[in-house]
Amino acid sequence: MILWRSMASSRGWVLLAALFAAPVAAAPPPDHDGMQARLAACATCHGKRGQGDDTKGSGVYPRLAGQPAAYLYNQLLRFKSEQRTGIPPVVIMHRLLESLPRPYLRLIAGYYRNESAPYPPVAAGNPAQLAEGRELVEHGLPGKHIAACTSCHGANLEGMAPNTPALAGQYARYLTIQFEHWAQGARHNALHARIAHTLTTSQIVAMSHYLASLRPEAAQ
Repeated sequence: MILWRSMASSRGWVLLAALFAAPVAAAPPPDHDGMQARLAACATCHGKRGQGDDTKGSGVYPRLAGQPAAYLYNQLLRFKSEQRTGIPPVVIMHRLLESLPRPYLRLIAGYYRNESAPYPPVAAGNPAQLAEGRELVEHGLPGKHIAACTSCHGANLEGMAPNTPALAGQYARYLTIQFEHWAQGARHNALHARIAHTLTTSQIVAMSHYLASLRPEAAQ
């Protein structure tokens, strides 16, 4: 919340505008270091390499590194057009992206797709909670017509283009917040809203902590 307020200040807007004011998408595309410099505003919340906000400890801002490029590109389009809702800085995302052309958004998505930022150490978890989360992730709740996460997000939870993100290693707090938003109607997705209304809070937390404990290498 402190970060949100500071970025919403006039000084913050001036900084963000300046960072994105450079000419866009020259040919050839900017190299890795050039893109990293251009995305300094993104790094404020998502980390210099798209690793998310693990250093802040809240888990509110997601890990972008390694996500499918097509998924990231589509989410950028949704923020740009104000179709994506449900997180506090949605207005900032729209302001940052509204003037950027689609080819440049593809460069941003490709940059984060190819980043291999290290994951934070896996926190020691509650074995019973993790076991419950694993059962939900791998098998769902057939009796309540809830499919396994792996049926949509990939066998290794690596995400599937163009609309399904990677879940392995994502922050537990971020995942639980998204389910809260789907349940409240702050984000719009009929499938996830039904899941959010069907699962108990403890089941959602267990599932989120299990997903956060995974690493793509281990999942594979």
